[in-house]
Amino acid sequence: MINKIKNWLNRPYYSEISNAYNFIVSVVIGTIVFLFLIIFQPFRIHLLGENLIVFCLGYGLIAFISVNLVLYIIPKIFKNYYNPDTRTVLKQLILLNIVVLVSATISYPYHKYIRESINQEHVAGYFLIIVHTYSIGLFPILLWLYFDEQQLRKRRKVNTYKINKDRKNRNKIIDQKEIITLKSEKSNTNISIDINKVAYISSEGNYASFFIDDVNGLKENIFRITLSQIIKELNQYKNIVRCHKSYIINTRYIKEYSGNARGYLIKLNKYNLEIPVSRKYKKEDLEKILEY
Repeated sequence: MINKIKNWLNRPYYSEISNAYNFIVSVVIGTIVFLFLIIFQPFRIHLLGENLIVFCLGYGLIAFISVNLVLYIIPKIFKNYYNPDTRTVLKQLILLNIVVLVSATISYPYHKYIRESINQEHVAGYFLIIVHTYSIGLFPILLWLYFDEQQLRKRRKVNTYKINKDRKNRNKIIDQKEIITLKSEKSNTNISIDINKVAYISSEGNYASFFIDDVNGLKENIFRITLSQIIKELNQYKNIVRCHKSYIINTRYIKEYSGNARGYLIKLNKYNLEIPVSRKYKKEDLEKILEY
């Protein structure tokens, strides 16, 4: 059981990085908090009487604002940690825990104001407010995280099935030679390759590995050049696409896509290899790639 939880927490997590996504999450969690307080009335909030609905609406609004703020601001500040290509369920859970802490911080003065406005003697301290907020917010957060990850995984499978089904001309490899020369900006050297035989390119720092389709299999040529420079030099070739921060793919070698919430993978049509696709790519982007 513990190993299953660990595996789930370490599972890559794709999150729609958009204001619309953040808004939807905020509305859902804010609504759950409001309904929970209204229905179960914990922490003796029934003593608020006619002020109960206003009190609960306030907490729902605080939850809505907290989720919106944290999901938007934290990934902007910690870009490397919350990079879409490296985000995990655990990182997303940490992010949502920050939501709870922010919500508790905003809730404390609100709680104090409400209690004092109705002349109620007991005003909970900040630590107790954190405990209360966790007891209310932890369940909807975990519930959302679980079902969101499940839905994203299913969506990816459906998308890859549709893309692969709709694709017709899989064998687009061109036998005609087209030699191009690339010059390194870092050194006074150059490399000449047949662009139609480049299956894919990977990078390691300032070096790029060109994997050439050869009669004896893939042949690797290493050259001192960045992927950014390669894409700049080859921008007229629409079939040469940077699909990941560390990979460039020749779309004519794509056999099919596979993937789930962890991200899409490109399968080559001549070799038993899988190339990762950056999580910023959506279904429409992948379909467009296959046009060339």
